[in-house]
Amino acid sequence: MFSKYLRLSRYKLFLTSITVLQCFLLISAPVKADWNSGVTIEDISTRIAIDIIDDGVQVSIDLKESAVSQFFVDQAEENIVSKELDHFALKLINLQTTQLLKPTIKTASTATTKKSATFISVFFPFIEAQPKSINITPDFKSIETAGQKYIITVSHQGLPVIDHGVLTSAETLQLNWQDPWYSHFNNPKLQRSHSDPLMAFLYIEPQQIKSEVVVRIKEVARWASLDLRDDSLIFPDEFAAIKQKVAQFLLATNKVTTGSSATPILDRVDYIRMGASDIQAYQPQQAQKQVATLIGVSIIHPISEIPAKIQWEWELFNENIQRVAIRAYDPAGLFDSYVTPKYPIFEWENMLADIDLPALENKPSVMAVKVDTTQSTHRNYALLGLAGFIVFFIISYRFTPRHIRKYSHLILLLLAAAIIYGLVKTEKLSFKQSALTEQQAEPILNQLLWNVYQAFEATEEVATYDQLAYSIDGNLIETLYLQNRESFLSQDGGWSKTASIKIQNIKLISSDADNYLFDCEWLVSGEVIHWGHQHRRDNVYHATLEISPIEGDWKIIALESIGQQRVD
Repeated sequence: MFSKYLRLSRYKLFLTSITVLQCFLLISAPVKADWNSGVTIEDISTRIAIDIIDDGVQVSIDLKESAVSQFFVDQAEENIVSKELDHFALKLINLQTTQLLKPTIKTASTATTKKSATFISVFFPFIEAQPKSINITPDFKSIETAGQKYIITVSHQGLPVIDHGVLTSAETLQLNWQDPWYSHFNNPKLQRSHSDPLMAFLYIEPQQIKSEVVVRIKEVARWASLDLRDDSLIFPDEFAAIKQKVAQFLLATNKVTTGSSATPILDRVDYIRMGASDIQAYQPQQAQKQVATLIGVSIIHPISEIPAKIQWEWELFNENIQRVAIRAYDPAGLFDSYVTPKYPIFEWENMLADIDLPALENKPSVMAVKVDTTQSTHRNYALLGLAGFIVFFIISYRFTPRHIRKYSHLILLLLAAAIIYGLVKTEKLSFKQSALTEQQAEPILNQLLWNVYQAFEATEEVATYDQLAYSIDGNLIETLYLQNRESFLSQDGGWSKTASIKIQNIKLISSDADNYLFDCEWLVSGEVIHWGHQHRRDNVYHATLEISPIEGDWKIIALESIGQQRVD
């Protein structure tokens, strides 16, 4: 259990880091970063992936246009001989074991011009038995001929040997063929922070808590009855049943307590693969090895507000897994901890009240959008004043001497006419029903859409419906909830947190009485969170929205989605 003082100091450290990161996000385009180390790979021109498989070593080389262009001595030249690139690929990596490994081109370059990107595959077949170790020596001088920005990753049976996967020197790799997760470099600096094939993540947000577990099929098969027909492989016709059984097992054994009596909700189940950039969901198409296949299960724990304390009691251990890393994310940042058989309870204490969190404090509120009644109020006051003036005029006319009233009341009539003319001329008074303009509609739609997105982020269904009622006509609420919730918030296999909404284009299509139909495009910026990875995401949505004043509030009475596009 963390002490209050230690936890608070860590919060301040993470808050500083997050603040600095946000500054960069605001002034630059979002970039991909490694899920654990923060290694930026978006601007890499040469990517070399080394994978040791059953019958040899596969080396895959991806060259962007900027890398291919380096092979043109004369920049005016437009054609290139692909053999030159193939020769370059053959000398990039030197591998040494107890047997001689000779490289051959498996997939040749297809680049024909300096504006081409290309992929080359080199294979080193094992002539004898699988080696117990392998020395990997990159030829950095040759690699740099394609540019200074490159990355070298190493994996065994598709599993990265280290988290961030980046090799920067000659290294010796010890190969565990029975269980490739435990293959490792001799260099102690090149170790995986998650030493076991089991990872847990906890996300704490104002309207939801989500727990995620990423685990190998091999481990789950020892804890739950998966009814696998093979001891080492899983087959395509088993994939769906395995997902269902693993999900039900982890849902039943999940012991996250939040103080809420709400029943946990199974959010999603995905097959997972680890890469240099992040952990990604995918759908396998061929038979997979149990030792190399990861599956992730995400569970939502509905809350109405962030609790004072969260506990996660962990039961899944075996003789190899004696320590499980848990990474927790909350509005102040992230921190890492772990559980063991001796100390199986992870505990999070709410210290957020002691920390300055502008992102939460300055977050726009969910509120009803009131219809502007200023003009009708002015009109009512004017009519009331006119009625009063007429009464006053009639009474005063009868009691004013005849020789005076023809002048005094003429002046009164002229003065009243001048006041009414001035109010109408300055548009402070209008006897016409004014139409809602596109400029006036923009902030109205912006707030209504913000309300919708915030409602969809709530995990308690009652809270979602209550918040939708601020912006949506009652007849549309259920339809919108069922049809659009996933499309509004689910991105790349993750759940999106909305940070801001901005109307980009708006056009009035038609209006009828108090109903207004708009063609609208809006930009949604936020974060996608999944499998221990957070990244910025911007999407543009296009739809027609019809709004109408209902009981004094603007509400959406019809919505038809036209499309959406990722723009980050």
